[in-house]
Amino acid sequence: MDPETLALIAARYRAVQDRAGVSLRCLDPEADGAPEPAEVEAGEDGAVTVRIQGPLDWFFGFDYRALIRDLDEAEPKSIRLLIESLGGFLSDGLALYANLRARVRDGVKVTAEARGVVASAAVLPFLAADERTMTTGTMLMIHDPWTLFIAAGTADEIEGWAEKSLNGLRAGEKSLRDIMTERTGRSRQKVAAWLKDETWFAPDEAVDAGFATAAVEDTAAQTEQDEQARALARRAMAHWRLRLRKEAA
Repeated sequence: MDPETLALIAARYRAVQDRAGVSLRCLDPEADGAPEPAEVEAGEDGAVTVRIQGPLDWFFGFDYRALIRDLDEAEPKSIRLLIESLGGFLSDGLALYANLRARVRDGVKVTAEARGVVASAAVLPFLAADERTMTTGTMLMIHDPWTLFIAAGTADEIEGWAEKSLNGLRAGEKSLRDIMTERTGRSRQKVAAWLKDETWFAPDEAVDAGFATAAVEDTAAQTEQDEQARALARRAMAHWRLRLRKEAA
């Protein structure tokens, strides 16, 4: 995405999300002044703040293993997760979810706050928290796993690679449906339909669907803002996918 287009999207996005602290730097990790894609900040009495402000992958964003190591070193008693991410690798999202849920089982209190778009694989660490807050203008999006399949070889080789890719996608679908059904309390059929349709949720909608536990300052008068944010978030995701395809080409 060229700098002018990115600046325009970010400016319009902030206009409807001034309360959310949105950066959209996850679209351009190398932009001037871009925040670190992931940070762990230790506070007093074991309170730790984790900021995820970029893609969940080592190429464009950060290595989840480094984040987990930083958390281990901080020895948190409570974790406040602030997240703004368009997603990334499903495997990274699943790993962060599993790690955070293990900490919850060990007695660590985990809360999460959406600070912009929380989409795709980034929804998984968000769901790991027992308290999940969204502010007016933030967006949450879920969809079935997808992949880029580029292959060269014989017919048998390509068929084999396609089969392995399909098996991985089906396993990813099952994992997402299992987790989201458990964490939202909604039926598996409903979750599957949301995933298939690539569904976007405004804060109040995310609460109704079980993805968030609280919406802050969400009123009927702000419906138009939510719709504008939803439209801009879809554009941002489209640009992100285009960038992935270009990088893979």
